[in-house]
Amino acid sequence: MQKNILVFDSGLGGLTVLLHLQKLLPHERFLYVADNAHMPYGKFSTDQVKCFVVESIRRVVARMPIKMIVFACNTATNCASTTVREMFGVPVVCIEPALKLGAGYTCVVAFITHTTYMQKKYQELRAKYPPIAECASALLAEWIEKYIQTGDIEYHTRILQTLQPYQVYQPDAVVLGCTHYPLIKKIFQKEFPNACLLDGGLGTAKQAVRVLERVEKKTKGRGKVTFVCTKGWFYKQTLKKFYKRIKKEL
Repeated sequence: MQKNILVFDSGLGGLTVLLHLQKLLPHERFLYVADNAHMPYGKFSTDQVKCFVVESIRRVVARMPIKMIVFACNTATNCASTTVREMFGVPVVCIEPALKLGAGYTCVVAFITHTTYMQKKYQELRAKYPPIAECASALLAEWIEKYIQTGDIEYHTRILQTLQPYQVYQPDAVVLGCTHYPLIKKIFQKEFPNACLLDGGLGTAKQAVRVLERVEKKTKGRGKVTFVCTKGWFYKQTLKKFYKRIKKEL
């Protein structure tokens, strides 16, 4: 039986990472697992997020064969990747905020979640590649998810109110430190027209390829994506819908 690559996020954001993976690994079978029951992770503590992630993955692994786990969520990476690596005995590849990519720029603003900001791993990364300013929002990911699903002007307004105070820095690079943030790249680009938008999705996918090549031969099977969510049948349909939409745009 062909084993799956599990791609994990709290919601829709990791779909961009999934599509990068599919382009590089077209013959693989992917399980996209969204813990939408607890989205957004940015408003929970480290221990709470760790419990959510471990339990979500445990339930999937109990039913389906897995050969790799890819974290397509910066907050989950920071809170749970070490524990997951120890528990499940498969290679684990993690996304992280793309601060390192900003090293060649003169004025970098980073947008991350509050929980990511509080993590030791992020603090170590920012010590090496310090941005001039950071927005550590607990709710921006949630507003983005609701906005792209509904188009509600209220959420669009909240997004703009979060982004616009950082225009004063006139950044030449903006780090999209949550996988939900690339879903509104057009809004970021409009608000920061002179900035290069940096995210770690493609780099994560390339790292997954390198790791996979070290542990097994190339797969020759037929590629497939299966969607799993932790709450509600309707959200699975939402995942499928936006997967098709984003696939056309990426």
